[in-house]
Amino acid sequence: MGGYVRASALAPIRSCVDRLGGRMDRILRAVDLPVGLLDRPVLVLPRMDHYAVLQAAGRDTGSTDFGAEMGAAVRTGMLGPYGTGTTEAPTLGAAIRRANGTLNRMMQTDTDLVLCRLRRGVRWSMASHTRGKAGRFQNELPATGYQLDLLRHFPGEAWSPKAIRIRDIERARIAHLEQLFRAPVCGPDRGDSPVPGMEFDERCLAALNPAAAWTRPRTTPRQRPCRRPPIPRPACVPPSGWSFCADVPGSTASPPGSVCRGAAFSGSSDLCGAT
Repeated sequence: MGGYVRASALAPIRSCVDRLGGRMDRILRAVDLPVGLLDRPVLVLPRMDHYAVLQAAGRDTGSTDFGAEMGAAVRTGMLGPYGTGTTEAPTLGAAIRRANGTLNRMMQTDTDLVLCRLRRGVRWSMASHTRGKAGRFQNELPATGYQLDLLRHFPGEAWSPKAIRIRDIERARIAHLEQLFRAPVCGPDRGDSPVPGMEFDERCLAALNPAAAWTRPRTTPRQRPCRRPPIPRPACVPPSGWSFCADVPGSTASPPGSVCRGAAFSGSSDLCGAT
């Protein structure tokens, strides 16, 4: 079946649907989900249902790039404690480590955020292990928007990554996505992993948080600053297959407070146990 996501993830979708002239209640009914989910953000629902909502939202609003429209408007602060926890980190590198380490516990399961070093720069990728094509692409675009917003929180809104890698993108749509994200967009390199992500200069990881109320400790010749933990080599992302990280078996019971339809739970997260 795949993973789960908190119902709070529907709020940004609803905001974008309203902006584009759609109706969220009609979208939820189209995918056989209760409208009351909008008022129960702590509940969890299967990722496949989340895919279906995004796919239906594109049809309802008439936007073929609904995910990108949403991704350009979302802000990390919309993600509740998960978002505020990352934007309060002292540096961009620390923020990415927080985002990577708490995603499965606080937001959604069956998903991995991975930072890898390339020959030139680094790549921050997101891989979802929940299989299914319908709505998957629309789901990855808002996630790209959240990643991009967190990155720009540190060096500034005018900053742009070297490239945003997106799977199966048609050339005719690239210009529109670049306009929405204000950054270069391209498909995966030949022989590269299809996992979406963004590439940027490794030196950006040291960018300070402009909003953090803290100061750097003064160093002396006898006191050197701690080194950042090493970033894994690209070998951590095999070139084929969706599950580029080993899956950890989970409980076979449906999580409490979920709206799943008797589906088995599998993944590497305790998000549902924390509900």
